[in-house]
Amino acid sequence: MRLDEFLDIYTDTVVRKDYEMTENSIHAKQLCYCKRKAELGVTEESVKETLKEPRVLLGVLVDRGIESILGGRKKVYKKRAGNYTIAGTPDIVDGDLVEVKTTLKVPDSPREHDKMQLRMYMWLLGKEKAYIWYFSPYSYREFEVTDPYTTDDIKLFIEYWESPRWSWECKWCKVREECDV
Repeated sequence: MRLDEFLDIYTDTVVRKDYEMTENSIHAKQLCYCKRKAELGVTEESVKETLKEPRVLLGVLVDRGIESILGGRKKVYKKRAGNYTIAGTPDIVDGDLVEVKTTLKVPDSPREHDKMQLRMYMWLLGKEKAYIWYFSPYSYREFEVTDPYTTDDIKLFIEYWESPRWSWECKWCKVREECDV
C-alpha cells in the first residue's frame, strides 16, 4: 500500500458520520474556539484536509491506539442548554472521563482551551472529576480537573461566543482567507 492510499482510507474511516450538527446544535469542541470559524461551516472535505496535517494525524493515531487498547468506540453525548443542544465525543468514558491530547511539549498545567473542552464534557456527563492526558514524543502527564461547567455557564459561552476566542487562533485557522474578523 502507498501512503496516499493509506491517507484516503484513514480520512474516510476517521470522519464521524454518526451525528449531524443542525442550526441549534453545537459540538462542545466548537464552542471552545472561534465562533466565526464555526459559522463559516466545516465541510467533509475540509475535515479530511485537516486530518492529513501531520500534527493532527499523529494525534488521531494516538487517540485510535488508546481506543483500540481499551476496546471502546467514542459515543456521542448530547444535552440541552437553553435553545441549543450541545454534543460531545469524549475520548474515554470508562467510569473515569478522560480527554487525550498530543503535543510537542507537555505543559506544566492544563491548557485553558483543553480544560474548557473537558469541563464541557464533565457538564454533559454529570461528572465532578475528570482527567486530561497529554502525550508528547518525550513525555506524558495526567492532570485532574474538578470544576465542571453548569448549564448557565454553557448558555453564557453561547451568548458571548467570541471570534476569535483565543488570541492565537487566527494564526492556525484554515478559513482565515474567507474570514472578515
